[in-house]
Amino acid sequence: MGWNLDDFWKIINLLSSKYKYVLFSSDIHINKRTKYFNNYFEKNFSIIDLNNNKKNIINKNNIFYLKDLNSKDLFFIIKHSSLSIGKEGNVTHIAHFHGTKCHTLFNFKINSIDDFHHEKISWSEWCRGMNYKFSVLNKSIDKVLNKLSKNI
Repeated sequence: MGWNLDDFWKIINLLSSKYKYVLFSSDIHINKRTKYFNNYFEKNFSIIDLNNNKKNIINKNNIFYLKDLNSKDLFFIIKHSSLSIGKEGNVTHIAHFHGTKCHTLFNFKINSIDDFHHEKISWSEWCRGMNYKFSVLNKSIDKVLNKLSKNI
């Protein structure tokens, strides 16, 4: 989406204002951008590292970075969450499997009515009957925050 760290903080602050605890992880695919964010998260958030059974509490807020989260632990955490938020895919399907409340984030470009119809058909094929709320993201962080605030 091209968001920066200030935008990330806006989302985290919104979540922490509505929920007692906020746990987040980063993308499993490591590249230059994710490496930068992972380093930032490790320096600025309390960390839970389930792979090594360690936690590092660096502040007293309710926000925790799940370092190097693997799929088994993701499955467990989603099962015990009051709400899961994630891009449509694994998080959505795991939450549905466990009956966990989920808010799904869709990120696709709509340049024409054909794009809209294609995405609507894709969504209905993959997500029919899953009974969760969703938001379609765009580059405007203020619009995203407004959507999330109303739906979570």
